[in-house]
Amino acid sequence: MAEKLRFPNEYPEGMQVLYADHSRPQHPNYYPDVVYVERNRPLSLQIISQSNPGERNPALVFVQGSGWQPQKIKLYMPKLMAFARAGYVVVSVEYRYSEEAGYPAQIQDTRTAIRYVKAHAEELGVDPERIALMGDSSGGHTVLMSGLTDAADLDTPEYGEYSADVAAVIDYYAPTDMSQMFEIAGEGEIPEEVRQNLLLYRHAKTYEEARELQQLSNPLRYIRKERPLPPVLILHGDEDPIVPFHQSVILFEKLRACGHKAEFYKILGAGHGMGTWIPEVDDVVIRFLKAHV
Repeated sequence: MAEKLRFPNEYPEGMQVLYADHSRPQHPNYYPDVVYVERNRPLSLQIISQSNPGERNPALVFVQGSGWQPQKIKLYMPKLMAFARAGYVVVSVEYRYSEEAGYPAQIQDTRTAIRYVKAHAEELGVDPERIALMGDSSGGHTVLMSGLTDAADLDTPEYGEYSADVAAVIDYYAPTDMSQMFEIAGEGEIPEEVRQNLLLYRHAKTYEEARELQQLSNPLRYIRKERPLPPVLILHGDEDPIVPFHQSVILFEKLRACGHKAEFYKILGAGHGMGTWIPEVDDVVIRFLKAHV
């Protein structure tokens, strides 16, 4: 058998060198449609991970905004890949949309998903103490409510031995005080054609009930000096035509006034998501995660 030829390391004139980076994952895996709970139908997670079972990597639980309508959840997978490559187990949550279930179903589902991740931390390769929440638009509202509130009706029995507490919350252009965005005027029974336009509150029977839900679903009311809260990162385009920029201003001011850690970035010229999902913003989010998770 012929002897295998051996070639020395060669450095021809003009050749350039790049350096390998073994510190970051190169090829995260995608695990679609992992059912985490059965409601009136199965609800699933989309998971992107480079973790091996038994590892203890940080996790980023993401809630996609949809105006509380059915989520096109797989469309966001490319946007989330940057965080998986940065070393986070990314878990995107499907929630019950508003025609199925009104407030607080979406928050209950998200908190159940957090507890699922903790219950399955070993097989997912997750450190259960290093989980952050992130969401955009209505998903941003959902993660604010899930991460900042202490209302007893926001938890369901599934994985009840685990806490839904998280280490940090990242909010992309979320509505906060929706009473400032639109008024629910009227008395008595809500006509069906009006209820269909009430977004999160379409299951309210009366105007009084809808106004009460509007207040209960305001994350600002749960921010108090005496309650410890996770750090919050807020990102919002100043030309957002759907969720006014001021909605993030009042959230930031309330957090800071109560002595909580909060960072706020205006994205100059960005609309409602348009111009926001860019590498510069990803870098800010990753630095925030590294500091707190």
